[in-house]
Amino acid sequence: MRREQAFPTKYLSTKDITRPVIVTIDDVRPETIVGDRADEEKPVMTFREDMKPLVLNSTNWTTIETAYGEESDDWRGRQVELYIDPGIMYAGKRVGGIRVRIPSTTNGSRSQTTDVWTWPEAQEKAAEAGIDKDALVDALKQNNRSGWNGARDTQFVRDLIDAQGDDLPF
Repeated sequence: MRREQAFPTKYLSTKDITRPVIVTIDDVRPETIVGDRADEEKPVMTFREDMKPLVLNSTNWTTIETAYGEESDDWRGRQVELYIDPGIMYAGKRVGGIRVRIPSTTNGSRSQTTDVWTWPEAQEKAAEAGIDKDALVDALKQNNRSGWNGARDTQFVRDLIDAQGDDLPF
């Protein structure tokens, strides 16, 4: 017996996602989540597919909000892709976690591009364009971007890569 069999969870966890999966949003509603320190009310997203609900964090909320608008009621029927980002930290440890991105095949996105990068993906794309990690971090800091937020920072890095040929300092 595995841990997840012995202690099943009500909400989606990294053990439930073996590869990226595209799902359709059914609803977003507040629920009381039992925590180690205290109970908290958090937004929980349900899906039309047979899948556990996902407790949304602010990063995932921002990704969806950027693409589909500020009102979560308007997200019904829209698709998101769930994937595991191994770089997510919790309590100072790299634990990995679930992230959402907007599928590139989705129409109606409000963002210039719908593909949201993880921090390792951003570093890889920048390196391919000749921008090393230190230069990338410096550019992000110079633009008041601390801590990677894929929904917020992916387009900035894309623009930085596009400007690479324009002899712009960073």
